[in-house]
Amino acid sequence: MSKSIMRKRWIEEFNRMMPPDGFFVTLPTFFFGILNPEANVHGNVHSPRLSTSHFELLAAIFNNDLRWNGKHWSITPDAAV
Repeated sequence: MSKSIMRKRWIEEFNRMMPPDGFFVTLPTFFFGILNPEANVHGNVHSPRLSTSHFELLAAIFNNDLRWNGKHWSITPDAAV
């Protein structure tokens, strides 16, 4: 799956040219992470620049706090109104 995501971005975003440094295999419309069930519960889901527990990830998804910033995913709560 990661190879397909990388190829899609390489073709559509970079016109088959060398991507810039910091290019990660992820999409703004599809969260891609690795679950390591043997790791510490506080950091068992890993994505570029994001390590969190599966409970925190699910809470972020439920609360709409999982955000794409243009390069990678992050967990950022909505600003208080």
